[in-house]
Amino acid sequence: MTGRRPADLARLGLGAAALLDPRAVLRASGAYDRRLPRRLTRLLGLRVLAQAAAGLAVRDRRVPLSDAVVELTHAATTLGLAALSPGYRRLALTSGIVAACFAAADLRSFASWPPREVIIR
Repeated sequence: MTGRRPADLARLGLGAAALLDPRAVLRASGAYDRRLPRRLTRLLGLRVLAQAAAGLAVRDRRVPLSDAVVELTHAATTLGLAALSPGYRRLALTSGIVAACFAAADLRSFASWPPREVIIR
């Protein structure tokens, strides 16, 4: 595999985990395993998988920038959720931190286009 951004590969793994085993993702974040968080985790997993697939399929300098915008928007909304809903604060903050890390990786990819080679062995 060449020219793939590490953020897209990480999104692929996180999206698959969130979609296939939301309980494990919730446990890893220290959140309560309830019906609504499981459903939202699966939904977020679908979004992350779609974003990863687009990033892996489309080789364009604008993709990492648009990914960063999506992730920063997600991070901002999770801050609002954390402020308004104490019961979901830990989950929201964890999700926001992950989104901010993805945004940082996306912005780095944007600044250093074309993507560096990632070798998977």
